[in-house]
Amino acid sequence: MREDDYEFIKLLAYHYRGIDFGSDVAVSASLTAENHLSADNFTSISDYCRFLQEQRASDAWPGTAPEGEPPTVRFNEEGHLGFLRGYVLPEFLRRHGGETLPPFRVWTPSAHAGDETYVLAMLLGQTLGLKSDSEWSIESSDEDPLNLQKARVGIYPESIIASLPSKWVDRYFQRGFGPQKGNYRIKPRIQERITFREFDFQNDKLPYKTPFNVIFCRNTLSGIESAAQAKLVAIFQGLLSPGGYLLLGSLDPIFDISPLELFYPSAYRKPLIS
Repeated sequence: MREDDYEFIKLLAYHYRGIDFGSDVAVSASLTAENHLSADNFTSISDYCRFLQEQRASDAWPGTAPEGEPPTVRFNEEGHLGFLRGYVLPEFLRRHGGETLPPFRVWTPSAHAGDETYVLAMLLGQTLGLKSDSEWSIESSDEDPLNLQKARVGIYPESIIASLPSKWVDRYFQRGFGPQKGNYRIKPRIQERITFREFDFQNDKLPYKTPFNVIFCRNTLSGIESAAQAKLVAIFQGLLSPGGYLLLGSLDPIFDISPLELFYPSAYRKPLIS
């Protein structure tokens, strides 16, 4: 069984059954997949995995909004946020277990009001820690200066953060008093991990030289022309580190962007070895 196929089957087992295959049970996973091969007339495990990956448009994959229904992200862990928490970050820790963790870098090309960017930061803080030896960071960009102003301030009403776990609110937010009663502000230790930049990622020269582990660009490409989409995806591909993920949205088109592989609904993975 190819390593990529095993990782994909492992992901399905985790999301659907809560089963965490260890590195020593590849044979068991292979036998399980082979049972499906014989029942469904597939010629190889790779063909079977490819078939499952292509079911995005017709099956209810875990964490994916129904086709045509705009996802409401705000402050929550649905969809790819859950994928990051449940698979991408644990995979990063396993890959570098027993050694000093290298920097983990994320780019969100559309910051908007900063809410999604801050949830990403909270997920990274929960998993990778907030101590000085934990080198993770987020680059978040937007072409609208008003969006960036809201994002940098990081103040949100209670109704917006209601879906967050209470322990997250206590750990990552300051409660407002007086005129700010009912509002919550992101704590500095989270804000200092994020760099907000003003530029148009579709037209401006990108300021980034160091690759990213994750590029989080959801439901942005669907609103631009196909030629521009292909150009941007090629840029994203070049900015990913080996083993990195490009996370698009359920409304974005499905791309064939070799060598990136469709690993999860709207999630493309760059091979560890190009």
